[in-house]
Amino acid sequence: MATFLQDVRYSLRVLMRNRSFSLVAVLSLALGIGANTSMFSVVSAVLLRPLPFPEPHRLITAKLTFPKPDGGVEAIRVWSYPKFREVKANLRAFESLSGFVDHQFALSGAGIPERIAGEAVSADYFRTLGVKASLGRVFVPEEDRTPGTHPVVLLGHGLWQRRFGADPDIIGRTVLVERLPLTVIGILPPGFRGLTGTGEMWTPLAMLPALSGMPRRLEMAQAHWLNVVGRLSRSATLEQASSEVRSAADSARASFPNPKGWGIEVQRLHDASVDPVLRRLLLVLLGAVACVLLIACANIANLTLARGAARKHEVALRLAVGAGRWRLVRQLLTESLVIGVLGGVCGLFIALWGVDMLASFKPGDSFALGGRPIEIPALNAVRLDGAVLGFNFTLALAAVMVFGLAPAIRASRVSLVTSLKHGGAPRLWRMGPGALLVAGEVALALVLVTGAGLMLNSMARLLRTPIGFEPQNVLSFRVSLPLDLKEPAARAFQDALLQRAAALPGVEAAETSSSSPLARFHDISLLSVPGRGEERIEVGIHTVSPGLFGLLRIPVLRGRGFTAQDSPGAPWVALLSRTTARKLFGASDPVGRTISLAMWDERLKSVQVIGVAGDVQYGNVQDSLDPQVYLCSRQLYTPFGLFFVRAKGSPDALASALRREVAGLDRNLPVFDVVTMEQRYSAAMARTRFTTVLLGCFAVLALALAAVGIYGVIAYNVSRRGREVGIRMALGAGRGGVLRMVLKESLWVTWAGIAAGSVGSLALTRFLSSQLYEVRPNDPLTFASTAVVLTGVALAATWIPARRAARVDPMAALRYE
Repeated sequence: MATFLQDVRYSLRVLMRNRSFSLVAVLSLALGIGANTSMFSVVSAVLLRPLPFPEPHRLITAKLTFPKPDGGVEAIRVWSYPKFREVKANLRAFESLSGFVDHQFALSGAGIPERIAGEAVSADYFRTLGVKASLGRVFVPEEDRTPGTHPVVLLGHGLWQRRFGADPDIIGRTVLVERLPLTVIGILPPGFRGLTGTGEMWTPLAMLPALSGMPRRLEMAQAHWLNVVGRLSRSATLEQASSEVRSAADSARASFPNPKGWGIEVQRLHDASVDPVLRRLLLVLLGAVACVLLIACANIANLTLARGAARKHEVALRLAVGAGRWRLVRQLLTESLVIGVLGGVCGLFIALWGVDMLASFKPGDSFALGGRPIEIPALNAVRLDGAVLGFNFTLALAAVMVFGLAPAIRASRVSLVTSLKHGGAPRLWRMGPGALLVAGEVALALVLVTGAGLMLNSMARLLRTPIGFEPQNVLSFRVSLPLDLKEPAARAFQDALLQRAAALPGVEAAETSSSSPLARFHDISLLSVPGRGEERIEVGIHTVSPGLFGLLRIPVLRGRGFTAQDSPGAPWVALLSRTTARKLFGASDPVGRTISLAMWDERLKSVQVIGVAGDVQYGNVQDSLDPQVYLCSRQLYTPFGLFFVRAKGSPDALASALRREVAGLDRNLPVFDVVTMEQRYSAAMARTRFTTVLLGCFAVLALALAAVGIYGVIAYNVSRRGREVGIRMALGAGRGGVLRMVLKESLWVTWAGIAAGSVGSLALTRFLSSQLYEVRPNDPLTFASTAVVLTGVALAATWIPARRAARVDPMAALRYE
């Protein structure tokens, strides 16, 4: 131990005497370690960490499957309640099987009314997850049998503290949810937010018809909205469960026939809780940041090789006075160990900053692909823990020991006679280990720069993609209308709120709609044209007030928009989006034609088309445009309560004023989902922005580290070849020739790295293809541009040592000759 401490003290003195080497080595390692630790924290939390429930490997989820025309299978996560009930009755491989659905509850009464995210669940939901109430109890089977008979509710720990002051006497009291009195029977433990990741309130599924305003919701066999989670019995395997649910599906198909047929697919809950796109993206980013670490380690190896060559005289002297080779190797490895510890400590601070930066992107919502996602865990919940810290330091020490071992052994094998002489014959430059390492750095940097270039190109195209409306200065918000409010009173409330909002200072217009652009959620119906037989297409349905097209600046391309004359007593009318008009009528003018919509109101069986509106993106920006149909809210009432306000300036200051206007009409109505349309547009771009920014950061790091590596190798070669350059200049070589010679050697190394990196780039871009928009993974312009950028970086890094070589004084260089 005493000898080791002596080696550590000597290593610190050596590093202090070589501050430039120490700073570059520690900073390179810190950047590589910090970036890797940040990404590993995310990957560990999202992909590796088990779900926070007892025996999570026994938790499964089940999806419905439907055959596709091409012979494949389409799986959807949600079930209808009657199918769930019948299939559950025929299963034996499960300890329990439960259903749940996310729901927004209006909580009123004492205090400011709120819209609370929650879940409606079957009675054995908490037994399935292994969750018990921290106060009171959870649901019992009797409370989930007969719809509307057991008005009970469970509160999340955070809601209990925030809204009710953590009052333990809340058990047994009633709270107003959707203006219905529900009895609080329990408080759930801290940190539990349900499988949707956002829940703060839970009710039995049997109460959902009363709380959602849809009395027949539990009876509709073809309405798919219910998520299913189960716990396998201890003796059952996933294969046995899959076989059993397939048999149960075969039995249930007689009761619930479907022209396409249907089946059931079972999957581990942990596997289903992560979107496959997110999984692939995180693995790509982890591979990218590993490239940064490899480049940093190659830099350290290069620097160590250069220092080893510079310290040959010192090493030879120590060998001459009796030092053993193993003793020298141990000393040099101790120096690498000290660099690793310092780099790991600095990398820890970079990792802490990196995790906060990753959490700030909050891309979770943009990864929802159909249905309601299971949100475990969210990126903003990622934290550094003991395992990640251990990973951080293990990575640091392993990196420096592996990459410092070869230079240490090489430095200990010096020739005493050659190293103790100040002279020696000049040796022409050849491709040594340093140059090979630099070529590897360039190859890795090219992979990252190419990926970042493709994502930047994709991002630029997305930003230029029209979304069909102008989001600037527009604020949207929702008002939770009472479920028992009749249509005339609801219409009167909407009209009064629109008048009040439009009269506010700074407001240009106020309108209402059943859905919002870029929000991805809206009604869907089947549309047919009378006289065309059975031909039908699926369209999105949007019920809007007459002035919404003007507020959002959606152009009406043909015909007219809605007016006050489009009343319930007038003929029912609709506008088609341009995509819908082209799909149905081609180049023909659809104005005046009749369409039929398969919806709950019989009057929609015959609707006249009065105009064609521009296409609006209701999904993610990169999604293809789906057919849309607009109906007039004066004819078809919808109780969604979504309002839009266009401000004359920034709309952010309007939120509090709008809340006051709602409270002036009814103080028990919560206002929620207050967001500007620019924020919604930013959220729709979150996935692409997340990938682009991270790959861009890693690419910049890789370029900087590669430039340092090229500079280090070329500078070392120039200093080693001083006598050779002196001889060349003494024999008539000009400064320009020397400059070109050094630059040429750098270019050969760089081009070798570019050639190798191009192969790796082709492999990486295959994994990025799902993230690209209107950009080919092998885009030749991007590949050529990145090669030019890397060549430019290499020339810039070579310029200083090249100029130094060109300024060598032949007499000074040959003095020892």
